[in-house]
Amino acid sequence: MDTLSEMMTAISTEETAVDTAAQALTHQQTMYRTALANAGSDLQRDALREQYEPALTRAEREAGMAADQAMATVRRALDLAGTVNEPALPAEHQATAANLREFIREDAASLPLSDLVTRVRTAVAMGDQPRQWLYHRYLRSRLSALTDVEQMDAEESINELYRLRGRIGESLRDKRMEPLVPRANALSAKASPLRSKARARRDAERLASASFLPVGAVRVPAGVGE
Repeated sequence: MDTLSEMMTAISTEETAVDTAAQALTHQQTMYRTALANAGSDLQRDALREQYEPALTRAEREAGMAADQAMATVRRALDLAGTVNEPALPAEHQATAANLREFIREDAASLPLSDLVTRVRTAVAMGDQPRQWLYHRYLRSRLSALTDVEQMDAEESINELYRLRGRIGESLRDKRMEPLVPRANALSAKASPLRSKARARRDAERLASASFLPVGAVRVPAGVGE
């Protein structure tokens, strides 16, 4: 699994690659459009297209690749950051949790709800992380399986178990990866428009071809090549 520092480095690398590709694409698009705008005839325009298109196509391809790679990194970063949504048990407590697992599973499944509240409160009050982690895990199944009658008969205990489970989840939640989210979103905000910009000319050409229209009759999105 990627570490936080490795993921941050990957995001920084992709940000640089996206910025570089965006600058190169804008430069080539500007040269291409300026040359065509200054062409005096269709023959001259065709010659200029032949001259400038290879470099522009290469810049579009490289920009698209940079954007795709950046978005792959965004997905990986957000997937890694998603692990903060579940409680994390420190390594030093995992052996204890393994020994307690079946006992806690049985408690969570079969104890009367009022007794279960007492057990969970005790684990929270004592700061017993292995028990808290296990109760958080196994309470979900018990609470989701309650019948309507059970919910009416033990509403107070049920509400307290939900409250305790939320408290445990917050206290044990692994917050180390949280800084990835804004960084990943910022990279996505750069990469997604670049991908659209890299594809805009080819998309317009394909649309024109499918519609039997001249390429110039299809409007390229504003900002492309500006």
